[in-house]
Amino acid sequence: MTSNTSLPKSSPHRAGQKMSSTSTTTSVNSSSAKRSRGAYRRQLAATGPAAGVEARRTAAVILEVLAGVRTPTGAATALGIHLPRYYVWEQRALEGLVAACEPRPRGRTVSVDRRLASLERELAVARRDLTRHLERIRHSRYKAGTVRPAPAHPQWPIRREPCPPAKEITRRRLASRHDVM
Repeated sequence: MTSNTSLPKSSPHRAGQKMSSTSTTTSVNSSSAKRSRGAYRRQLAATGPAAGVEARRTAAVILEVLAGVRTPTGAATALGIHLPRYYVWEQRALEGLVAACEPRPRGRTVSVDRRLASLERELAVARRDLTRHLERIRHSRYKAGTVRPAPAHPQWPIRREPCPPAKEITRRRLASRHDVM
């Protein structure tokens, strides 16, 4: 029937007892609900739609050269490129392989955008705190009588004298011309 290695420890088959038909369906359903570790690893190892057919073929040819199955000249011919270009591709493939073998940081990594948003929020909080503390200092100095209170709002922009209307300017020009003659 089934092997003892795939059955749970509490299984009646392990102890040599008979199992009812209802307990068989529940044990099968519970084991199929869990995903095996191997399936998860295969899913992680799959390159997915990001790697195209041509990229996979190129990688396979480069690996064949590295394994000694093909020569670089034969690989370049198979890929339809010149030999110097093949060496560039091989170098890029090896750099990618080495980079992929680097240990990844553990835990959750924060993207640059999220980090920037977080720092902007911290800056806004710090500015509010600074404003609050400066108001407290100003208020305590006022209560101590050392400094006059700051104005509620600044006096800018300073209002200038309004320009005379265009008619007035024209009349002054004409009047100055008549005075000269």
